[in-house]
Amino acid sequence: MKLIMENWKKFLLDEGIANIDDLPDGAIYIEGGKSHHRSQRIYTCYLIIDGRKAGSLGVDNVEYSFSDHSDEAECEDLKKELKNLYTIHRDLEPFAIGKGYGALLTEIAMDLAVKDGKKIIPAALTSNGYLSEDGKKMFDYWFNRYTDVSVEEFDPGCWEIITGMPNKVDEYWRWESVWALYSRKGQKILPKAGNKIRWG
Repeated sequence: MKLIMENWKKFLLDEGIANIDDLPDGAIYIEGGKSHHRSQRIYTCYLIIDGRKAGSLGVDNVEYSFSDHSDEAECEDLKKELKNLYTIHRDLEPFAIGKGYGALLTEIAMDLAVKDGKKIIPAALTSNGYLSEDGKKMFDYWFNRYTDVSVEEFDPGCWEIITGMPNKVDEYWRWESVWALYSRKGQKILPKAGNKIRWG
């Protein structure tokens, strides 16, 4: 069983994430964005393959409107954490699916969060957020600690008390990886990206 797990981890690391070194120069373009609704778009990232947009990534600052019951003492630590978060929205074109580009974009999002001293919360737990089964795979990957990402699980009950958004609990309570905050001590992709990334 141990060998099976080690082989699975190796597959995720070697095959599940596209290698940025294999991309042409300038394949990834990162620019600042604009505010919208109760989130603020901090970064928009585009992936260009063979002259076509293969995918995009939005990194948003999360702003919660705390409920009238958000001062519960047992939930105070989580309330503090919810003031310093990014979330991510990822989209891939059909021709780019299954090639590890989505995972690469998500790792870049984590690097951007590290750069700004933020943690990441799944988009499912934001005001208009949604998390697909495919998008959940990356959080499962992080949640099961196959990488150096730190995972801070939290109580869905506390989250409901603080944010006043019980419908999210009803919809996602079975997805363990949704109920956690994700962070990393250092950047993984950006420091070695070189000319692969253009900044706008």
